[in-house]
Amino acid sequence: MEDNTEKNFADILEIVNFIKEHGATSDGLYKVRDDLRVELKGEINSLRNEMEQGFSSMRSDMRSEFAEVRREIEAIKQELKKLEKRTEEDDKATMADYVLLGRRVRRLEGQVKQLLPAYF
Repeated sequence: MEDNTEKNFADILEIVNFIKEHGATSDGLYKVRDDLRVELKGEINSLRNEMEQGFSSMRSDMRSEFAEVRREIEAIKQELKKLEKRTEEDDKATMADYVLLGRRVRRLEGQVKQLLPAYF
């Protein structure tokens, strides 16, 4: 029985030594936790900086593009105003021509009426 007890004791001692060599202590776990926190903080800050730079660049690009779109819209508005003015002027000229042509047609009709009795 003693031989068996010594074997059990040796096995237990081997297990304890293994745990002692390979096992984690609370101090070791706290150190790992703290190291991970520091590493993660660094990674998070790095990501934050990259994102801020990326978004800043995107905002700058978008502002430039929006400014260009605004300029194009203003140019289109100016062209539309010119076109409206030209169309209005053309309409007035067309109406004036129409009135003038109407007068000329009436005058010509009157002259034709005067000439017709002479031929009949």
